[in-house]
Amino acid sequence: MADRQLSAAWMSVPQRSVWLVGQRPVAAQRHGKYVPGSAAHPQRMWPDLAAAAIIRYSRPGDLVLDPLAGVGTTLIEAVAAGRDTIGVEYEPDWVRLAHANLHRANRPGGTGQGMVLAGDATALSDVLPSALRGRVALVVTSPPHGRPLQGRVANHARRVDLAAGMNAVLAGCLPLLRPDATVVVTLRRHPNHPPVEPPDAIPAAGAGAGLTLIEHNIGVLADAHDGRLVPTSPVRPPATTTPRWDGFPLHPSAYEDIYVFRHQPTPDLVAPDQHGVRP
Repeated sequence: MADRQLSAAWMSVPQRSVWLVGQRPVAAQRHGKYVPGSAAHPQRMWPDLAAAAIIRYSRPGDLVLDPLAGVGTTLIEAVAAGRDTIGVEYEPDWVRLAHANLHRANRPGGTGQGMVLAGDATALSDVLPSALRGRVALVVTSPPHGRPLQGRVANHARRVDLAAGMNAVLAGCLPLLRPDATVVVTLRRHPNHPPVEPPDAIPAAGAGAGLTLIEHNIGVLADAHDGRLVPTSPVRPPATTTPRWDGFPLHPSAYEDIYVFRHQPTPDLVAPDQHGVRP
């Protein structure tokens, strides 16, 4: 009993660490793997950040999902790491780029396979096949900057508040998850896109969807060299107030919050085995 209580207390406090995912310039991270135009997405995830999450929280052969796929960064890095992957993207321009990137990634000799579907991430049950239920080992995703969940859609009336939208996205992921699945959401703080949502918008969205926050990490988009952080890609002028993480100053465009969630499924969300028996 004491061990169980200690374990519960430990899991209730999110662990924290720093990921150095900017040792290489972002252009070098994409070189040879992404088609021209992929850098146009306003909230593209850095490839080395996606790769770090995929390698950390999944195994070769696992299925990785990105419900906000953009140009397909998570999908490309999953295929490169030997995982199968599926993404959902709302905007036609990004869907086309994601298709092109996956066509390149799915070349003969690759160990993983990927696909992207056009659709609304806040209604995943309408987009993804029911055969995926209980098969996803890892979700890695990142919402666009600012308040609207959908970034540059023509139908502005369809824009969804970040916290409410991410709650819907994460809740839609639940039936797809394996019992041991992990959900990773990254969020970049950017001086030209000051946050209008509460600082805990993503943790609140995860909790509302039934997920437990187990880690809150910082992905540093710079190189650590001789005890200093050295930008490896162009950064914008600093904001008036420099944020700090555990007392350490961080440039707003040089780091991402990395929220890591787990889910304890209820019996109705656990997929039956091949004989129709639930564990």
